[in-house]
Amino acid sequence: MEDIAIFRTYSLGGAVLAHLYRELSEATRPKRANIAGCIHLLQIWAWEHLHVGRPQLHVPFPVQLDGLSVGIRWNEERLREVPVGNVMTYRDELDGLLESQVC
Repeated sequence: MEDIAIFRTYSLGGAVLAHLYRELSEATRPKRANIAGCIHLLQIWAWEHLHVGRPQLHVPFPVQLDGLSVGIRWNEERLREVPVGNVMTYRDELDGLLESQVC
């Protein structure tokens, strides 16, 4: 990172996603108790595409994000209610998802 001109040419997004995919694969092992990686990306993706565990918003999704990150629509100030559940509840809901329920 000493030479910012060269650093800007690196594909960090691809590296972050590759690391997250590997961690998701490893997390399925029975003795694995945690997961590393950019979990916020996974959470935002899930909230965008699945209804399971999605918070309710005070205001609807903005049509235009005007160059802002997709994560801005899930800013804490916009949330009305964050669902509270346990792992078994979420697993059951995810297992019962139909293809038509995934955006």
